[in-house]
Amino acid sequence: MNTKAKPTDDINLFADWPQALDPREKELHERYDPEFLSFLNRLKKANKKINQTILIKAYNTALYFHRSHKRKSGDPYFDHLFSVAQILSELHMDSTTIAAGFLHDVVEDTECTYEDLVKEFNQTIADLVEGCLLYTSPSPRDR
Repeated sequence: MNTKAKPTDDINLFADWPQALDPREKELHERYDPEFLSFLNRLKKANKKINQTILIKAYNTALYFHRSHKRKSGDPYFDHLFSVAQILSELHMDSTTIAAGFLHDVVEDTECTYEDLVKEFNQTIADLVEGCLLYTSPSPRDR
């Protein structure tokens, strides 16, 4: 059995992705895919046990559900999600936790549900995302 990991340079980011890309999503992928592939390469060098399949799925899912969301600055909201995933990787978190970092706002901000995350990912990722909702600080206008 060949256990050698496939180089991320050869990854098809859409192998398991059922939706056709809409123009907003395509634009985001053009912007983030090179950085994401570099991110995966760094993770694999640091940890041979990294589950790139779940990370690719979380990345694609987060981009899909947040494709039209912008920050007040006009930048894509996905910047925040990618930053969270990068911080978690720098803290040497596992693939499940990093995937939850990409997904941490999908239940709160999109039509994606907790049950969707359980079905598409697993109970642990769904629970981590749900846990983020419990610790969200109130918005400045609520203080």
